[in-house]
Amino acid sequence: MMEWFYSSYSKKKKRSRQRSSPKSRYSPRPTEDSFFKSRQELKSPESKTSDNRPERHPLKLCTLEDIVKRTTHPFFADDKTKKILFMCWRGFCRREELLEALKKQWERPDLPSNFLEFTQAEVEDGVKKAKRIIRVRVLNLLRYWLREFSDDFEECGGIEALLDLEAWTERITSINNNTSTKICVKHLLKEIRVIQSGIRPISRDSGIQNYPPHLWDIETAPGNILNVPCEEIARQMCLMDHEIFKYIRPQRSR
Repeated sequence: MMEWFYSSYSKKKKRSRQRSSPKSRYSPRPTEDSFFKSRQELKSPESKTSDNRPERHPLKLCTLEDIVKRTTHPFFADDKTKKILFMCWRGFCRREELLEALKKQWERPDLPSNFLEFTQAEVEDGVKKAKRIIRVRVLNLLRYWLREFSDDFEECGGIEALLDLEAWTERITSINNNTSTKICVKHLLKEIRVIQSGIRPISRDSGIQNYPPHLWDIETAPGNILNVPCEEIARQMCLMDHEIFKYIRPQRSR
């Protein structure tokens, strides 16, 4: 974003933090996609660079299943769509429908339409390996939902949904008891226990992410504030109040 506009606010905030807590240090947290990566993902060239990836087209006139396929793509998962999905699912489906769509994608992994455009699809057992990665991504999505949007399971019917999800994890471990599945299920059950206990920490994924590209050359200071597009000024004002806005849960923003 426009560093010349936001830097003074950031510096003042940083100095005030240091005065109030001189020993505090920010430790960046790994993104969700860094959890439970399979060996194929870690070794593949696509995990290191995205230069050779096919173009990702926007979703239009899509179904819930299309969104789930986008967020569980074996080689090019869409982290931005994942966040939007769990913030806005109430606008187009029920909680039970989203849970069923995710379970279905684990039980019968549906490969994306552009699967053959990736080099990993050409390797031996490419389809089998891709489906294995999809299953891991589905479990990661469920864990992300439970951890970052626990309020969704504290509403009416949430207890029953958690019990049903717990029973489902027992079924899938009896079907597929490999190491990746066991680790993912272990962390899923941990998140379920935390929600059931009623003790829930503040969301750990509340940083500024996925903001739109800036509308001004960040290397050039404007001669006059009126030279700056009004949309950019509005964005910067929102960033300044982000510490407050980030605590508004999706179901309370309507």
